[in-house]
Amino acid sequence: MRSFTIVFAILACVIASPRPATATETYRLSAERVAFYTNTFILQGSGNVRVDIGADRQISADFFSMDVRGNRFIVAGNVRLRGPNVDDSFAAFSVDLEARRSYAIVANSAFERWSFSENDFVHPQRDQQAPPDAFELPLITYPASKLGHKIVIGARSYVRYGRCVTQFIGGAGVYIPIPDCYVNVGDDPALAQSALAAANAGGEITLTGSANAVSGIFLIYDRVNGFYAALQQNVASAKAWAVFALTASGHPGLSVIGALTPSDAFGVRLSTQLQSLAPTATSAVTGFRYSDVRVSQALGPGYAELFASTGADSGSGSQFFPSRPSSAQFDFATRNVPIGNLAFGTMRIGYGEQHDAFGLQQLGPTSYTTLGFGYVNAALSTPALPIGGADPRRRFDLALLAGETIERFSIPHETAITTTAASLTKALGASTVSLSYSIANVADRYADQQLAYPTAVGGFNGFATFRTLALGAAFEASPQLTTSLTVHMHDDFPKPAFGLFPVVDAAPLGQNPYPFQLGEPPADVTLAFRIRLNPQLSLDISDTQFINARGWPTNNFQFLLRP
Repeated sequence: MRSFTIVFAILACVIASPRPATATETYRLSAERVAFYTNTFILQGSGNVRVDIGADRQISADFFSMDVRGNRFIVAGNVRLRGPNVDDSFAAFSVDLEARRSYAIVANSAFERWSFSENDFVHPQRDQQAPPDAFELPLITYPASKLGHKIVIGARSYVRYGRCVTQFIGGAGVYIPIPDCYVNVGDDPALAQSALAAANAGGEITLTGSANAVSGIFLIYDRVNGFYAALQQNVASAKAWAVFALTASGHPGLSVIGALTPSDAFGVRLSTQLQSLAPTATSAVTGFRYSDVRVSQALGPGYAELFASTGADSGSGSQFFPSRPSSAQFDFATRNVPIGNLAFGTMRIGYGEQHDAFGLQQLGPTSYTTLGFGYVNAALSTPALPIGGADPRRRFDLALLAGETIERFSIPHETAITTTAASLTKALGASTVSLSYSIANVADRYADQQLAYPTAVGGFNGFATFRTLALGAAFEASPQLTTSLTVHMHDDFPKPAFGLFPVVDAAPLGQNPYPFQLGEPPADVTLAFRIRLNPQLSLDISDTQFINARGWPTNNFQFLLRP
């Protein structure tokens, strides 16, 4: 019930949020051929062109070309403009919808030049010279991404075909039977939010959309759930957004995330998740729910944040041990504060509590249901420091980082993480080479270490050291192909021991690597490619080889299609 309360709260935030002062202007275009080029956001129509620009005004022509993001279009060949008190013929007509100015070459023997202001087509300004680029057409070198006959244009926002053919690799066209062919050409980050979990491979088929909403189907693969489909819906307004994801697999789930930002200094983010699971031989859990809320407020040199979460498992049988954890914490963090001319400092301090009536932690005979914790984090970093002078042929960039995090709990328990890192980067034309070394000392201290780490844990007593040497190289062979090679060498304590620590695996594409994983293999090599298949589709390929894995999987291969 709590999860559905969160869902309704998210919907209320989006609905109640004020809309922009002016709605997105829409125009309708039809022609024998309407082609959209996603690499340049150019829309072109040819043959029996009809354009509805609103206010009962229509334009007919032989040819149409529009810069959708620039909100400008040109029509040419037998141009006729009709509307209230207007019926004019032109050889060519250029319209800047953003500036509300238009320019015409009149179809008469003198080829007169007219201009119009504020979209007043009844009173032309005659013999007016147009800007030099008013009738300039773009150079098209790629095949069209979408082909159709009728389209709705949302100014600077989207294009939507009623039905279209999508052209993939080599210009081959495929008709996909979906309600609309929708392409978002705007820059609203709210419509790019996702409520789906990270995956090893996936792609999206956009169903339909507008300036404030996008609906799509995702085809996803991950190593836990295999292949499955998901329906995702994004909605947005001026000060709020929400995204809903429904996974359709053998074990369906629902995820909802929403945010409200009434001002630049204050924001609220809510999320909830309902997920069914398959019982296993060692677990009778059949599902779980999780909800959280995050409230942020800018304060002077930083910001304060309040975070709270709650969750619960569901299941049955003698093997089912329910878990209903909840937590709340408050912290204050500074922004990057300049320290002299060469460094920046940040700090975060906070306190929180966790609670689970069924127990959070067992130490000896005692089960703790509530834990309080306080923490402080401080970090010092430098921007890229040039070494070797300003000459790019001899220059290296040096970056340094040092940080300390201490967390203390209400039971006799403390963690401390000290990190230091240095990196060198060298630009070599279209390539970049980097070398870095980092050390992290992680201490997990208890008043009685033997209770937390009994002798069965192979001598590990809660104190770990992670030393990582990384060598990376990236090469941009062309705008269509980027390649990178990364080598990590680990000299950690404790050493890898299969069966003692969880299996280490590479993070899914697009996700940050997991920090401080006990028992990482001594070395790994990752080769990655980003291939631009066509103007609207890229393919990311990654292959990680673990060296001397000693029982772990030795290979992690992933691919991801990106728009």
